[in-house]
Amino acid sequence: MCSNFSLILLFSISSFIGVIGFLKNASQSLRSKKRWSTWLLLFWAVCGLDAVHAGRADWMGGTVHGSPEPPPKVLIERVYPVLGFPDAVELQHEPASARWWVLSHSGRLVSFADQPEVTTVQTALELPLIYPKMIQALSFALHPDFATNRFVFVVYTVNDAQEDGSRLSRFRMISMTSTLVDPLSEKILLTWRSGGHNGSALRFGSDGFLYISTGDAGSPEPPDPLKTGQNLDDFLSCILRIDPDKASEGRAYSVPSDNPFVKRQNARPEIWAYGFRNPWRMGFGPDGALWVGDVGWELWETIHRVTSGYNGGWSRMEGPQIVYGEIQPPTPVQSPVKSLPHSDFASVTGGCFYRGTNLPWMSGAFVYGDFETGKIWALEQVDVRTVLDEELCDTAFKIVTFAPDLAGEVYLLDYGKEGGIYRLTPNPVTEKRGTFSRRLSKTGLFADLRLQMPATGVVAYSIAAEKWSDQAQSRRWLAVPRAGVVKPLMAAESQDRRWIFPSDSVLVKTLSIERNIGGAKSL
Repeated sequence: MCSNFSLILLFSISSFIGVIGFLKNASQSLRSKKRWSTWLLLFWAVCGLDAVHAGRADWMGGTVHGSPEPPPKVLIERVYPVLGFPDAVELQHEPASARWWVLSHSGRLVSFADQPEVTTVQTALELPLIYPKMIQALSFALHPDFATNRFVFVVYTVNDAQEDGSRLSRFRMISMTSTLVDPLSEKILLTWRSGGHNGSALRFGSDGFLYISTGDAGSPEPPDPLKTGQNLDDFLSCILRIDPDKASEGRAYSVPSDNPFVKRQNARPEIWAYGFRNPWRMGFGPDGALWVGDVGWELWETIHRVTSGYNGGWSRMEGPQIVYGEIQPPTPVQSPVKSLPHSDFASVTGGCFYRGTNLPWMSGAFVYGDFETGKIWALEQVDVRTVLDEELCDTAFKIVTFAPDLAGEVYLLDYGKEGGIYRLTPNPVTEKRGTFSRRLSKTGLFADLRLQMPATGVVAYSIAAEKWSDQAQSRRWLAVPRAGVVKPLMAAESQDRRWIFPSDSVLVKTLSIERNIGGAKSL
């Protein structure tokens, strides 16, 4: 005698697109810094999602529409739709001026007027013209007094795995009114070792100092190959803090006297915080603390609230997990504000704080996302107590950075073929529309539910490498409405290797387990 014990996973195509974001091979990702589990890669490589085969009958559709979840509170709208920024990595609004600036991975810096109807951009700098063998540009920042000094700071790499391969340089515009950088004005402020993890976010604090993130300069395997994460004698795995306006002691900058390791023997005085793997993007909170998104290794992505002397733990720790337990940290390891498991996150993109008026319920929240899954979250703390921790929306974008405009509204940049700029806006739909089928018998997917016999046109498929499910056995089906066709989106068309499903397509998975191991199976 069998009793029902089925776990049914139903994904409408609108929900499924976010999962497909995992398809992109880690080696192709700008910041993919961990290896994927073999089963996940093989799943999409060999699962056979071609729904069109000789003799397949049409599935006339079912009742699975939308999502069982309430509508997201936030929508993402494309702004400046005529403009596209292929391989763009950083977006910043000009201080006290109606102008945006965008840096591409290939080293092109452009700007454009902050007007909805804008159709053209002005090229400010082409780094490959200065350094033809330049590898990549990673970040930039405009000086807080840009209107009067016209300084722009850029991080880029000129060599891979070289001690001075990463550079922080300061450039100046050719005039007080021009948007064109003088290439001869470059002053190299800092250099450090280049490698797979370069970090390289640039942010000015309210103190006027420049904060620079650096990674461990390593590839994903083995973790922290240079064993630099808990060292204070180099610039790697750190947040550096310098005064770029004053040269001193033979440097093109000066070190603030209150940096935490100024008086520590054998420590670099520029270090303000350390213990990070690949701190990608970051933003200052209302209380002056620096919130950092650190890209993880095998298990966790992390969000850190960083203050002077902070130790993020890498590579003794990855979030709450010990990596190299034998490493003795020079100062105590501090816990992240949030550790994000790889079941939900894959490559965190740190963000910025919301100060706008369109979404007043999240004023003061830290907005961050994930490069691989496309999810966007908000996190807020008051007196170290979390008062907001919520997923805002699920997108198909490769979110590479966030940036506020002058009004405090939050924008994001998609690292893709088009490289669009998007803005967070409130969702006018606040209630669910329609009823999502929660009973498998009401979905129209099966002709005989007890025997798990699919309806006409619903196609069974299997995968080569099953995920461990604690002795449960899986079966899978794909339902494509009528004569719809599932097509692969080839790399020549997009950097995102994913499947294109017709609207209202449904994927079904059942898990069956033996109630008495070795006895009769129960569904």
